[in-house]
Amino acid sequence: RVEQLGVTDNFFDLGGSSLAMGQANGRLQEALQRKISMTETFQYSTVRTLAAHLSGVKQTGNAPELGNSKSRGERRREMVRGRRRES
Repeated sequence: RVEQLGVTDNFFDLGGSSLAMGQANGRLQEALQRKISMTETFQYSTVRTLAAHLSGVKQTGNAPELGNSKSRGERRREMVRGRRRES
């Protein structure tokens, strides 16, 4: 339900839930014709990090899309507040 998705956008920051992640995981496995564990999709929650992981590319340093947990948490709270206002 997101109009634009970038490779560095975090699934959970965009409002994704664990239930939606399960659905996305199933679709990914079907599309890629390979087994991808739920742990992998939770751990690598951006397109960039999941693609790097699945292709075996080693990531070095801090990936900028991961951000710090405080700012990610705050963004998540703001998004939830915004949804409540829309309802």
